[in-house]
Amino acid sequence: MSPSRRQPRMGKKAEATAKLERLKTYALDRFADLNEKVFNNKIPDTTKIEWNCRFTTTAGKASYRRDREGVTHSKIELAIKILDEEQRIDRTLSHEMCHLASWIISEKIDEYHGPIFKGWAAKVERICPGIVVSTTHDYEIKHPWNWKCDFCSYTYGRFTKSIKTEVQGCGACKQGRLIPLFEQPVKRARNPGTPRISRMAASKPRDSPSALARSASPTKLSTIGSSDDGREVVCVHSSESEFEQEDEEVEFDPLDSLVTKMASTNLSA
Repeated sequence: MSPSRRQPRMGKKAEATAKLERLKTYALDRFADLNEKVFNNKIPDTTKIEWNCRFTTTAGKASYRRDREGVTHSKIELAIKILDEEQRIDRTLSHEMCHLASWIISEKIDEYHGPIFKGWAAKVERICPGIVVSTTHDYEIKHPWNWKCDFCSYTYGRFTKSIKTEVQGCGACKQGRLIPLFEQPVKRARNPGTPRISRMAASKPRDSPSALARSASPTKLSTIGSSDDGREVVCVHSSESEFEQEDEEVEFDPLDSLVTKMASTNLSA
């Protein structure tokens, strides 16, 4: 190839796809490496490593289930929007593997961040000095959409344009307006010469079904009981529930959603 000819430039979407594929490969290799060095390959190699695009504050999630035939099913989910570098993958993946080790190897299915988990975490840090296993994450999350209060300067970040500034204000000071820190589309004035159209409405209105009233969802509780579909343990490395919608009323969180609040367990025999 002639040195004067340049390589075609890769678009942002293609770059993001290539980076994600590279991180996926890294996570798989890192799982195998940690399993061999730290956990003596006792975490099942059938453990699924999945990437979740819905997590906005949760860095990772580990789940484990043993069915009636004694077959174990384990899975680790990693956050696409948060784990954008290898060091974050190391910390989060090792954290979730310590949970699986507590449940599968140590057979302590009610263990969260107690002495057994901390024992596995210490072993990870001893064998892999570059990894720090903590119970919470302090990753700076890069949000594509941000709003800043014009009174107290508190900044809100979201992955979608879910904050409605015409009806929502700052939840920190309760006084300021939220100013978008991104370019707003310019609304074009209507051309006076644009023709107007008027249609005669039907005398009989169109029949349309009305929305059904939704009943309040039951409170989710950690349960221990019996079931026919096996045994399942779930632990979430999270600061808040990921099933909440982003378009809820803006509330002030002084730690900006970086403190772990939730570790849920469903256990059935």
